[in-house]
Amino acid sequence: MRLDSWVILEISGKGEEAAEQGILEDVLVEKSSFKRNDIFVPIIQHGGKLVWMMEGYIFIKSGYSASHYFDLKRSGLIRGVVSQIDPNTGLISKGVISNRDLNQMLKKADSLGAKFHVGDSVKIKEGEFVGFVATVLDLFEKDNLRMYTLLIDMRSVEIITSTDCLSLERA
Repeated sequence: MRLDSWVILEISGKGEEAAEQGILEDVLVEKSSFKRNDIFVPIIQHGGKLVWMMEGYIFIKSGYSASHYFDLKRSGLIRGVVSQIDPNTGLISKGVISNRDLNQMLKKADSLGAKFHVGDSVKIKEGEFVGFVATVLDLFEKDNLRMYTLLIDMRSVEIITSTDCLSLERA
C-alpha cells in the first residue's frame, strides 16, 4: 500500500533539461521500477511556455524501497534525495510531504499575505531573479499551488517570468 506522501528529489541540470523536453518521466520509468503515475514533475505549460512550479525538484510517491530512490542518482538526472531515511525502520519517512501538508502550507502562505493580485508589486525571494521587484501580470493555479506571471521592468529590457506563491513577498 502506498502512503499519501511524496519523496522529494533534487534534479541535476541534465534532469532539468529532460523535464523541459518532456521526457524526464519516460527516462525515470525506463531506468527504475517506479510507475509513471507515481512521478510528479512540477512543470506545466502556460500560455505556450513551460513554467516550473518548483524548479529543481521532482516528487515520487513514497512506499518504494529506499534503495529505489537513491539508485536514481546513478542516472545522472538526480542530484540527491532531499527526504531522509528513518533509522528505526529503514524507510524514507522524514522530509516527505503529504498532500494535506502541502495544502496547509499554501493556506498558511495565504494567511501571511502571500496572495497577490494583478498589478501588485512583489519582490522575488527565490530563483534566477532573486531580489528583483516585479509587477503581477496574471495568476493561475495548478494542483492547489498558486502561480504568478510577473513583469520585471528594467531600464533596457522587460522580462516576463513565472514563479510560485512561496517565492514572493510584498515589495
